[in-house]
Amino acid sequence: MSLNVTAEEYISILIAQKQLIDTNHPVSNDYNTFLEKLNLVYKKSSDESNYIDNYMVKSSKGNVKFMDERKKLIEIHAAIISRNKITMEYISLNSGLSKRVVRPYAIYQYKGDMYFAAYCEQRGKILDFKLSRIKSYAVIEERFEADDSFNLKSFMKNCIGIYKDEEFKVKLKISFPMSQIVKEKIWVEDQKITEFEDRLIIYEAKMKGFTEIKSWVLSMGSQVVVMEPRELREELLDELDKIRKNYKRADI
Repeated sequence: MSLNVTAEEYISILIAQKQLIDTNHPVSNDYNTFLEKLNLVYKKSSDESNYIDNYMVKSSKGNVKFMDERKKLIEIHAAIISRNKITMEYISLNSGLSKRVVRPYAIYQYKGDMYFAAYCEQRGKILDFKLSRIKSYAVIEERFEADDSFNLKSFMKNCIGIYKDEEFKVKLKISFPMSQIVKEKIWVEDQKITEFEDRLIIYEAKMKGFTEIKSWVLSMGSQVVVMEPRELREELLDELDKIRKNYKRADI
């Protein structure tokens, strides 16, 4: 039996395997098992597997129990397909531990951690839930009618991270070298970057997720000035005052 797998295709498969391993993805062991089976059919040359020895994904990894995370991922994904509700005890950063009944819609990975989007019956809206914050859960027999208008891409549109709140027009003046780093990425759809001779850029975009926008801007340090919105400027100045006070009274 031959799958007609080319050397280039096989190397791509190995790179995908490395990506899953380096990010500690819950299904990486399953992929490894698949690759072992593929190797029985595809007769690779001895050198091909060495091509990824100089490839890695530098990323933070979820500090989780691997098999527990895998079990959650597989069972929640099955509930999405079968449209079964899930009951769970969930630890929220805002409200602490609470019991929830949710209707799962989609799963995604963000910054090395697994999340799922689900309609929360307690909150009456679709929220993001981090798998590692689920203390206990059960897929129940009760089914739900999914909102067919839900689309994960639309749900995430213009979000710089996963927070979703009011949409802002963000306008930033960014100096080099951070300007180079920023213009090398597409942060949100329809972003606009205007370049100047001194390597300064003006970055403009519509964005959601005020908390993560603030964190992103703070990460640029003194190389960024917020031009719009005014709320973001004021919030950053307040945050900088708090940072100064922390350092003044810190017992180091």
